[in-house]
Amino acid sequence: MLNSPGIKLLTPFLLASPLLQAALKKVNAPGQWNTIRIVCKGKNVEHWLKGKKILEFTRGSDSYKEAVAKSKFSKTVPSFGMVEKGKILLQEH
Repeated sequence: MLNSPGIKLLTPFLLASPLLQAALKKVNAPGQWNTIRIVCKGKNVEHWLKGKKILEFTRGSDSYKEAVAKSKFSKTVPSFGMVEKGKILLQEH
């Protein structure tokens, strides 16, 4: 979906993504929630917002590793996003 998904995933460039901007154009009425869907199949991950896929990436791919190396997550142990099993932390800013 995105030409360099790893980089778009882990940097502020995602905010400028036309896919994300299109998904955010429709504003919900007060009290209504956005919907998200995270699909993980093996190492392939998709993130959907309001029914539109806004990014996809492959954990461990060269572009993914390059993006992590350039991010604030470069020093995490184990390597960011590479744990095979566990829980997903959802965070609202």
